[in-house]
Amino acid sequence: MKDSYNHNDKRYPRYEAPSDESLLESLNSLQGIFVSFCKMLKLDSELFSVDGERIIEAFIRVDQRKLHYKMYHNGTKLNEPKEAAILAYWISRFKPFTCKFGDCYYTRKYNELFSLFLIDIVVASYRNIRKMPKLILTKNIRRDLLYTIENRSTTFDDMALMVDSLAHVMVKAA
Repeated sequence: MKDSYNHNDKRYPRYEAPSDESLLESLNSLQGIFVSFCKMLKLDSELFSVDGERIIEAFIRVDQRKLHYKMYHNGTKLNEPKEAAILAYWISRFKPFTCKFGDCYYTRKYNELFSLFLIDIVVASYRNIRKMPKLILTKNIRRDLLYTIENRSTTFDDMALMVDSLAHVMVKAA
């Protein structure tokens, strides 16, 4: 078959990018999260432009990682926290959000702050669905996570492991 190949005596499909419809759905979902993020910072989301090509590339990189997990991790699928972590990683690297009108207060760290926000809401949702106690990240943990996203030489797999650990850590109920 032209559209597949063998690995460890198993046939796997060649990577095929997500459909335009799927990408549009992902973009719309991310836009809603982006607007919520701007509201949290008390900023108008219209102040920022989004480089659609960079966002689409981030989605494609996440999608490629899904195939990698399926092939090399015995069919394992990426859970929501790992998927969000990989997306956050690429957003922080590609920096698709820019201020339209010169220097906005959060412009320098805007992509990294958005990445942290994305991770936070996905972990909270994941834990809530599974009826796990709410995880409250202290100011120091948030600062350290932001520093890691901004400055450390992490890979997307490092980010996935870190965020998945946060999603599954058990905490004492208050």
